[in-house]
Amino acid sequence: MGCNLHVIGRDLDTITLLSAIKMKPYKIKNKGEPRAIKKPEGQIMTYSVVSFLASDADFDDFEKQKEDVIAFILINKEDLIAIKNNSEVEYFNFDFGIANKMKWHQSTYFEPDFISLLATYGIGIELTMYLDSEQ
Repeated sequence: MGCNLHVIGRDLDTITLLSAIKMKPYKIKNKGEPRAIKKPEGQIMTYSVVSFLASDADFDDFEKQKEDVIAFILINKEDLIAIKNNSEVEYFNFDFGIANKMKWHQSTYFEPDFISLLATYGIGIELTMYLDSEQ
């Protein structure tokens, strides 16, 4: 999974957003669509989300994910500003997929410079932990 950038909004017009930026998404879910493709009669999306791959580094290579995200930001500055200025975007965040080592203690550190860089664009941070398959 690595790290993905998710752009989310209840009234987000995904077509308009994507026409205003150069980045190409890997997934688009629109408000009103089924949440799961295999269960079209199930839950319906109450918001729209556009997702972009920022890093394909492995779950247990968090440092590489951060390096990739910094490069992603530097390459896509103009698009990130356009996303930040889109009034239909409620929030957007980098979702880091990391290995859950199932130990007594596990911590993940974000350097102040990294946090400042994300804050410049109004981007949040999310950690999604996946059970380490080697456990």
